[in-house]
Amino acid sequence: MISFWQVKKEDREIELQHLREENAQLKRENESCREENDSMAHKLRSKEVEIGNLKSEICNSKKVISNQEILLDTLSQQPFLQQIMVHLSLSLSLCVCVCSFILVPHPIKLFT
Repeated sequence: MISFWQVKKEDREIELQHLREENAQLKRENESCREENDSMAHKLRSKEVEIGNLKSEICNSKKVISNQEILLDTLSQQPFLQQIMVHLSLSLSLCVCVCSFILVPHPIKLFT
């Protein structure tokens, strides 16, 4: 006859086996989460480097724009260069007019 203690022992062994299986599953999940975390951390570091590079480019662009604005302001205050800029503007306007006339033919009626 099977004693009460033998049944308890078998129950405990079955329970222990289930706990070991659950523990193994939790370890696998933990490792998977660790790998995913490492991957995400790597991606984050890459994005941070990319953001740093973009910030640097923006800063450099702002410096270039500032230098160009200063140069333009300086040049625009010189009378000779003001005249050149006006002539260039007029020349550009004339070129646009001529190009638009050439590209869009206008019928000319000579004897109306």
